Amino acid sequence: AAPMAGLAATGPPDAARTRPPSALQALAELQDERARQARRQERAEQLTQALETEKQQVAAWEAAREGERAELEQRRAALEAQMQGLRAELQMANEVQSRSHDQKLRDIREDAERKLHDTDAPLLQIAERLQREKDISAKRMAEHEARQHELEHQHSEAVRCMKQQHAAHLEEVQAQWQACLASRDQRNAKLEEQCEECRQQERRSVAQCQAELLSLCELAGRMAKLVADIDDGLYPMMRRAGLKEAVLPPGARPREPSPGSFPQLFGALEETASQKAAVLQRLLQGPGVASTAATATATDAAVAGHESEDGSPTAEVLGSTTGAEVVVLESVVQRPVRGCQQQRPSSAASAAAAAAAAMVGSCDGEDCEPWDVSSCAEGICQADDP
Repeated sequence: AAPMAGLAATGPPDAARTRPPSALQALAELQDERARQARRQERAEQLTQALETEKQQVAAWEAAREGERAELEQRRAALEAQMQGLRAELQMANEVQSRSHDQKLRDIREDAERKLHDTDAPLLQIAERLQREKDISAKRMAEHEARQHELEHQHSEAVRCMKQQHAAHLEEVQAQWQACLASRDQRNAKLEEQCEECRQQERRSVAQCQAELLSLCELAGRMAKLVADIDDGLYPMMRRAGLKEAVLPPGARPREPSPGSFPQLFGALEETASQKAAVLQRLLQGPGVASTAATATATDAAVAGHESEDGSPTAEVLGSTTGAEVVVLESVVQRPVRGCQQQRPSSAASAAAAAAAAMVGSCDGEDCEPWDVSSCAEGICQADDP
């Protein structure tokens, strides 16, 4: 293929160009086929060499197997000889053991015959013993039957007495149960009447509280209108000791709340005061300085706990006790209003009216000072000169 390729390469270029394409293709295919055959031949040679190597290994393995087979034959012959010796020894041992077993069996048989002969004497006495036991058993059976009849009679008597007692106790319990049911029915009826009375009383109390609240709101509105009129200058003003005073006509100032007109309000104030006084009294029962410190702390906590959001105390009388060491704690609602200044603390009734007025009046966002509703209503509201 190489000379032909050289001839093709060195030939005239015109001849190569004029050669038909099928001849070149056939030449290329022929060269490829020869290359494949060369590779196949090389692969066959490699496989042949590998086969020869495996044949040599198999021959070596067969030789080793022949040696092992000969060794195993020798060991089998030795084991057969050893087995023959063991069989002879086992046969001799069996014969010796058979003779010893025969001797032991004869000894055991003789011993059993002797023991049977010794036990025959008691067995012959069984009939006599059985008769004696039968007589004793009959006697005990008669005694048992008599005892059984006596126990049954006692049991029936005890059951009859228990039934009578149970019937009497059952009648007594039923009577008690009926009496208890009757008493409970009476008690339930009484409680039902009391519950209805409590409901009616609660309805009356709620209606009275609503009426008092409406009256307080109306009073607060009138107070607020009076203060607004004073602020607007509808009433004449006069000077006294460097302060301005408003002169109110008769009947302009509304009447203050009283325990007769507002029983619910004053009752609640008195109850709260008694509770606070009891708390302070318990705090004052401690020794010495500890008691004083506890009283001061409790007072501060009570006052701080009853302040409103803007820092002013609420309209609530904290209470007093019968002891000489307890001070009556009283605070008055102070509402900021233009041009008015507090002159004196009000009473509990004025505090209640001021509490209602605080829900109606307003400060209009201006700089104000605390005031006393009852004092302004009485015409003693004083203000500094403008």
